[in-house]
Amino acid sequence: MSNTIRSCSGLAVSGADVAFLDQHRDDGRYRWDIRRARRDGDVVVETEREHLLLPDGRQPSGWARGKVGRDEMLWLQVDGDRRRWYRYEIDA
Repeated sequence: MSNTIRSCSGLAVSGADVAFLDQHRDDGRYRWDIRRARRDGDVVVETEREHLLLPDGRQPSGWARGKVGRDEMLWLQVDGDRRRWYRYEIDA
């Protein structure tokens, strides 16, 4: 399927809606974004970007680990804590 979104490290899908996890460094700080897209026939078209913060409002201090996409949910681990997972869910 043709797709203009590249180098993302996580994926959640709900019907025609798609969410890609994009991680990068911005001025030496880690940044996580969700790149929302929609399937349109045989093409995936980006529709918006969301900047992700942790539930307490802070920026992530590293790369997301343990990334697992299940249907409309994307599960992420932060700060090396293998017992704590954060969930991103597509608002379908």
